[in-house]
Amino acid sequence: ADTYALCAALKACGQSSNAAYGECLHAYAEKTFLLRSVFVGSALVNMYKCIGKIEQSCRVFSEMPCRNIVTWTTIITVLVHAGRYKEGLMYFSDMSRWENLSDHYTIP
Repeated sequence: ADTYALCAALKACGQSSNAAYGECLHAYAEKTFLLRSVFVGSALVNMYKCIGKIEQSCRVFSEMPCRNIVTWTTIITVLVHAGRYKEGLMYFSDMSRWENLSDHYTIP
């Protein structure tokens, strides 16, 4: 599988709340080094949010080797949607400190 197929499968797992298959795909991404992709990482963060595993979303984000505006915005959005506003602001502060990445999608 390639990055795009894996992202689509992770989205399907999140939308259908299929935690078991989503976790299998996570393991597959680790074994095949597809987890290095910012797209796969963001898809995993979002998938874990959809199945109610916010801590796992945060763990995936913290272990990502590369981040961009999409990954930062994804984790901030996940936390805000979960009602974890202070954490979302902390991540925003970290993003602003480490990288000048915020855009009109991060702060509407």
